[in-house]
Amino acid sequence: MNEKIAVVYWCDTTGHAARSIPIASELEKRGYDVEMAGGGFGEVFANLNGFELPDLTDLTVAPDGGGSLVLHTLRHTIPRGVKRLKDLFGWLGEEDPDKVVTDDILCVFACAVTGRKFYRIENWNAKMYSFPLKQLYGFYDWFTLRYGEKIVMTSLWPEEDAPEGRARAGPLAQVGDEEVEPYDVLLMPGSWDNEFDDIRKRLEDQGYDTKMVGADDWETKAAMTPETSAASVVLCSGFSSIADSVVGGTHTVVWPNLFLQKGIARGIEDRDIEGIETVWSYDEAVEALERCLESPCETPDFGSGASEFVDHVTGQDS
Repeated sequence: MNEKIAVVYWCDTTGHAARSIPIASELEKRGYDVEMAGGGFGEVFANLNGFELPDLTDLTVAPDGGGSLVLHTLRHTIPRGVKRLKDLFGWLGEEDPDKVVTDDILCVFACAVTGRKFYRIENWNAKMYSFPLKQLYGFYDWFTLRYGEKIVMTSLWPEEDAPEGRARAGPLAQVGDEEVEPYDVLLMPGSWDNEFDDIRKRLEDQGYDTKMVGADDWETKAAMTPETSAASVVLCSGFSSIADSVVGGTHTVVWPNLFLQKGIARGIEDRDIEGIETVWSYDEAVEALERCLESPCETPDFGSGASEFVDHVTGQDS
């Protein structure tokens, strides 16, 4: 009987599903029985990759339209979080997986309470936070290592040593085989738009061929690497978008918005990684794109870290 492994991603924003799908696909490729769950924004991508998900309660941490975070937390996040936790207890009990791979904090808690073997997906670390989040995140790491098997960190520097209880893997991206005609610029704004619409208009006014994820003319893709590979240069902000871009082998301009994205950007700057650069303003972003369009910039050399990640989960890294 094949070992059953559950892959459960956090439901708020699509990046959590984007990094979980390559793991689930690699596990299936190796013959494991895989059950995937998560819901929320990433469900459409899971479905496009052949995964049918259970009906778990989803939630968002930040309010839409800039409303009150406190009211949103009290009226939405907490009550729906309690329902999602109940759903997870029920689903895990029904599926009874041998192992769980997750970046869902509620799933981590459910696994710890029920004594299930679990591995946590991570691309942040406590050092990227300030008080009090640094201390809270440090406690989350301690809790994971106390009750779980390992924290597997996906990053752009997988060759570096990992602290005790942790392991490293390369950037997680779903590699696709769709044929895409070459074009100039792919804009990947993520959930928070850093004036990407204005940049797209400016580039198109200069005659460049552009695409923008989430725009009215954008068609949802099962895998992003064919699109990133076909572009001459990519502008993005979030880590999953960076992963899709560098695995696609395309020069990547990172314009962070959220403070965690800024932590990753500073890590890139500290390491001077070939084929990736960081910008911190609208003007810097436009200058970087125009420079790479006028004269091709260096490209990154990364494969997807899914195989390496799964090695850590299945014990094939020893």
